[in-house]
This record gives sequence, structure tokens and C-alpha cells, in this order.
Amino acid sequence: MTSISDAELNDAKNNLKTSALIALDDECALAYEMGTQLLMTRQKFSIEDYLKQVDSTTLADVKSLGSRMMKSKIALATIGQNAPYLNDIQ
Repeated sequence: MTSISDAELNDAKNNLKTSALIALDDECALAYEMGTQLLMTRQKFSIEDYLKQVDSTTLADVKSLGSRMMKSKIALATIGQNAPYLNDIQ
């Protein structure tokens, strides 16, 4: 597994924070984000709390998530006539 650098993690954090702040100006994006938060966590986070959570993410957190994802079973969702069978891509 390839690891990421501190600079890459900081770039990703800055991208997330920028996207979140830009979304505040878009009512549809804001409603989507609020709905997603409520469905996933049953609570709504303030933008300040969200930015703090992004800032507190560490390389260890990313590596742990990546490790769990690599160990989980593959899932596939497709639409269309030319969609591959799962056995064809494993």
C-alpha cells in the first residue's frame, strides 16, 4: 500500500475545508450536506465543528481507514447493458 505525505494530507484537508465553505453559498449544496449529516450521524454539525474535525484528521486516521477498506469485500453497483460482472473484475 502506498502511503501519503503530510503535504498531501494537508492539501486534502484544505480542499475539504474550501469545498465546505464554498457550499455555504449554495442553498442546494447546503441542504444536501445537512441531509447527509443527519442521515449518517443523526446530528447536524456546525461549520466550525466540521472544520475542527477535518483539521484533527491525522495520517494514522487515514492509514487506519485505508487498511479497513482494503480488507473489506468489494462492492459493485452499475447501470447499463455493458456493465461487467463482479467476477470479471476481481
